[in-house]
Amino acid sequence: LLWGIDRTRAKNHLRWSHDGSTNGFSSIIWILPEIQAGLVILTNNADIYDESFQSEIFKTIYPYLSSAK
Repeated sequence: LLWGIDRTRAKNHLRWSHDGSTNGFSSIIWILPEIQAGLVILTNNADIYDESFQSEIFKTIYPYLSSAK
């Protein structure tokens, strides 16, 4: 696969991410290897590229991901 994988730091943890869309459907995958967690979001909404939307999702779900060990 020729995915463009973004590597960033989120909440001081390494986060690998990729997103994409087609015909009104969108997806995001986040992998947090340091806490052995990941998240996949599949939606029929093409507006998930809004950075504030992704930020709100991450702020909401991060406590659950980081405590799931």
